[in-house]
Amino acid sequence: MEDHWLKEWGKGKPPSKWVIEIIDDTLSRLEGMTKEDCREIAVLNEELTQKFLKKVKPTSVKNYYTYLHKAVRIHF
Repeated sequence: MEDHWLKEWGKGKPPSKWVIEIIDDTLSRLEGMTKEDCREIAVLNEELTQKFLKKVKPTSVKNYYTYLHKAVRIHF
């Protein structure tokens, strides 16, 4: 899955390897979800926040969600 969105990344520094792994996992889990899956999306969001917090300071988490948002826009 990584190949598609990462090849289309365009301008800007691409994410590091550990971020790519989290994004790939997230994209695969988002496949088939709809807005009605709000409970599952909330759980996924909390898991993502915890994964990011294991690697970066709380003030930096927003930056990693920006990477994820860009990958989601490319992928979907």
